[in-house]
Amino acid sequence: MFAPLSPILAADDGADAQAQVVLGQFESMTPVLAVIARLAGVAPQARAGLLEQSADLSAVLASLPPERMRFAAEQLETLGMVLQAGLIALENARTTGRFNRAAALLLHAEASGLYRDILHDLGRRGHH
Repeated sequence: MFAPLSPILAADDGADAQAQVVLGQFESMTPVLAVIARLAGVAPQARAGLLEQSADLSAVLASLPPERMRFAAEQLETLGMVLQAGLIALENARTTGRFNRAAALLLHAEASGLYRDILHDLGRRGHH
């Protein structure tokens, strides 16, 4: 009934497991960014065309040299750690009655910007 977000990258297409990992990292951050947006009181980024974006990203990832793929994975790992630490801090503040919407808004703006920068950088490098 529901198709997976990540297109299947066939082994004979030259795609490797690292491309699937990086694509999975991107896809897993989308709902986290949506949660942070909700906490910040702003609308989440539009999800229209997510499947097409995922297919485009798969194609770019499949064409990247291994060192670029590792760099993207490292950037996404860093973003993941920032998101995790930020969510923990927001949750701790919320449970103690000191929730700060401005802090959530700042986390959302910074994390969303970094997410877009990583995507943009991959797109640029994928076309060189």
